[in-house]
Amino acid sequence: MSTAFLKAHISESHGNAMPYVCSLCGKGYLSSAGLHLHKLLHQGKSFDCLVCDMKFSQKSNLKRHLARVHNLAVCSTCSNMFSIGQEYNQHVLYCQK
Repeated sequence: MSTAFLKAHISESHGNAMPYVCSLCGKGYLSSAGLHLHKLLHQGKSFDCLVCDMKFSQKSNLKRHLARVHNLAVCSTCSNMFSIGQEYNQHVLYCQK
């Protein structure tokens, strides 16, 4: 499912109302869980992108961001960062031995 499709579905099915709003910055969310994760960012509990200024409340979201936006992957063994491709694949094979 694409992001554009999901946004269109939310708008058509749920309207543009965001019932859960952050009292600190005004950003709205469809669920209380989304708002809870967002509030972690205000508490300094974030995973920060080393390439740009984006912050994430979950490590998995940072990893997805790195792959999609910056074409980077993080080694789960040593936490080194590589361009996605042959170099990363070779490193993972070597690092996990």
